[in-house]
Amino acid sequence: MVKTIAALICTLFLTNAAMAQCGPFKHHPLWPDTVGYANVDLNECNATSCLWDNGSTDIQTDLGVGPHSVIFYGMSNDTIQFQIVQDYWEFGQTVQTTFAGLELHIWPRIEPFGLPQVFNNPACTPDPSSVTVYLLQDGTAMDSIHPVDTGAGENHWWFDLPFGHTYQVQLVDNSSCGSSVMGDIVTAYTSGEVQFSAVSQDAIGGANGSIQIFGVTPDPGSPLPPPVPFTGHFNLSILPDHTPVGDEQTGSGALWENLQEGVYNVHFSPDNICNPSDTVITILGATGISGIAADRSRSLHVWPQPAHDVLQWSTTGRGTLQVHDSRGSFVLSGKNTGNLDISDLPSGIYHMQISHGTTVERATFLKQ
Repeated sequence: MVKTIAALICTLFLTNAAMAQCGPFKHHPLWPDTVGYANVDLNECNATSCLWDNGSTDIQTDLGVGPHSVIFYGMSNDTIQFQIVQDYWEFGQTVQTTFAGLELHIWPRIEPFGLPQVFNNPACTPDPSSVTVYLLQDGTAMDSIHPVDTGAGENHWWFDLPFGHTYQVQLVDNSSCGSSVMGDIVTAYTSGEVQFSAVSQDAIGGANGSIQIFGVTPDPGSPLPPPVPFTGHFNLSILPDHTPVGDEQTGSGALWENLQEGVYNVHFSPDNICNPSDTVITILGATGISGIAADRSRSLHVWPQPAHDVLQWSTTGRGTLQVHDSRGSFVLSGKNTGNLDISDLPSGIYHMQISHGTTVERATFLKQ
């Protein structure tokens, strides 16, 4: 009895395996071609004829991308539903930055089926010797890979690519398949010698100093400066040991308070692909009332930062104000009303002061 069951299971397995090899064998088109085809083996299907959904009765027929069906006539009289899908080249691509430059890693492959299989095959399989991958710098080929595997893909790295350029990978298939693809554009911005818009408050009578970064301006003379606002990660450390101080801050500016007297380093790591930058800011110390009396200049809090149309601050209503640009040129004056229309000022960094009696309040703001 056991032998009979085993024989029956073996017979069913062999029958299903034979039926499984009848097809349809699908040949998927490779972009930009949009026509694939399929074929069947009538003997393996136990059929005398077939009918495709496009009306063809041949054992092989051209089919477009999408759902299809084939009907078998004879012993089986079965209908099989199947799909013709679009094969395409894909660039697996990663980008990293180092101090030496850009690192670009790619692995081109055909998706979704790649290498020929039993039931799924490319309608046209490019010959690797006919496929070349080019690395374009600012639209011009600067390097190439040849030949290129059409199956699982091959890994390739480019190292130390200079900042200040755009990069893109292009695959060209010169075989009869005529396939092609362009990778994503990688923009390697460079900030050059950046300018930090910053103001600091000295520590008077303890650890109550502060450093505020209003923004970072890339060098307009750099080969490919990033768009503004220039955003990234700000870190503060105290010199000479570079001991971290406070939390990392993100965005286009940063503020650290409750700082003691010392020399500080502000490190800026941009979000865009470009070189990191640093600036050194010194916080001086003063003690007691004499320190305050000796310097009747104090910091004024203004908002918003950056400002677009109207600048605001808290006021006692006394004194007059003046505004100078980053070069020290006078640009505006008015009364200490707590707000100022700056809509007509060009974008840039400005210094404002309010004078009343022997006291001068100062602030720096960024106009966008």
